[in-house]
Amino acid sequence: MKAVLFTHPDFSGSTSMPLFARSIADGLRQRGVDVIALSPKPLLYRLPLPNKLRKWLGYFDQFIIFPFTAQFACRNLSKDTIYIFADQALGPWIPKFSGRPHAIHCHDLLALRSAIGEIRQNPVSLSGRIYQKWIRRGFNHGNNFICVSHRTKVELERFLNQPELSTIQVVHNGLNYPFSPMPQDTSLHLLANAGVHGMDSGFVLHVGGNQWYKHRAGVIAIYAHYALRARNPLPLLMVGAKPDTLVREQLKRIPPAGRVEFLVRPSTDVLHAAYSQAAALIYPSLAEGFGWPIIEAMACGCPVLTTNDSPMTEAGGSVANYLPVLQGDLNEWAATCAEILSSVLSRSSIERALARDAGLLHAKRFNEDITIESYMEIYRAILKDFVA
Repeated sequence: MKAVLFTHPDFSGSTSMPLFARSIADGLRQRGVDVIALSPKPLLYRLPLPNKLRKWLGYFDQFIIFPFTAQFACRNLSKDTIYIFADQALGPWIPKFSGRPHAIHCHDLLALRSAIGEIRQNPVSLSGRIYQKWIRRGFNHGNNFICVSHRTKVELERFLNQPELSTIQVVHNGLNYPFSPMPQDTSLHLLANAGVHGMDSGFVLHVGGNQWYKHRAGVIAIYAHYALRARNPLPLLMVGAKPDTLVREQLKRIPPAGRVEFLVRPSTDVLHAAYSQAAALIYPSLAEGFGWPIIEAMACGCPVLTTNDSPMTEAGGSVANYLPVLQGDLNEWAATCAEILSSVLSRSSIERALARDAGLLHAKRFNEDITIESYMEIYRAILKDFVA
């Protein structure tokens, strides 16, 4: 068995997708599969031109030049080769290989939903709508899909022209970093070196960028209500991107007793330390493809509060603490969520220990080896069906 793995180019700015593709490549190679990783090279993108123009030249590299160079690179490969697309957003490449054994990993359809006006929080430009239409047309040439959640599977079926002719399977992501409870002295040392001080007694944690669905403004609104009511409120540590305008505006709601700090794009070991030292992860996402931080936090012994909606409920199972889905007034919703947060933070030591153990056990289900083995089983079945 051989595999050709297609993934986003390094110059696209994506971080999660290259990591996902690398985990597949490493896992397959460990199992004796000969893996060829293919991604576009910055031929035109590297020209010394204004960034806006280079962006469009980068698209030319990805979607005009690369499909032909990839076809040439694969021209003499044997019939026992499977062609794996690490993301459905690579749709424009799929028609060139849809006549061969192939598998398309599908993460979320949020961009496509936004492009057709379903998500008002994320308006899309005309060029963006055209781009998403092109992606959709491309992956409709495929017929073997692997979704990261049942929610993604349901949404994918809506965007396929003939879903009944496709095979769509769900394989939850596996942790691709060995998250586990870190000793307190080690975590505090790492956090201090990263510039986080005065949080030795714990903190409320949020992990995520400024994307609309991460709902950072909602996190701050919840924390503001919590800090207003608590006698000695824990600080809030927000890990991810620098705060944008909306987040900075929301920070004005924080009462004097509250404290919000930002840790911008830390290393994975510092993130590991943050999970291990946090009193709770609050993760009220409006939408997700899967929800990595939910499992990462549980694997470190950190209790999780997340939205009572899929796929967050798929990741959190019966172990996470659930917040209501935002419907209507933000302030009323935030007040309700703050009550749930306060309740979790006020648990007894016995209750905390039981919740910690339950989270650690639950996180073991999301094992990368199990995930890769599931992929292998699907890839083998695709090859077998194609030969037959």
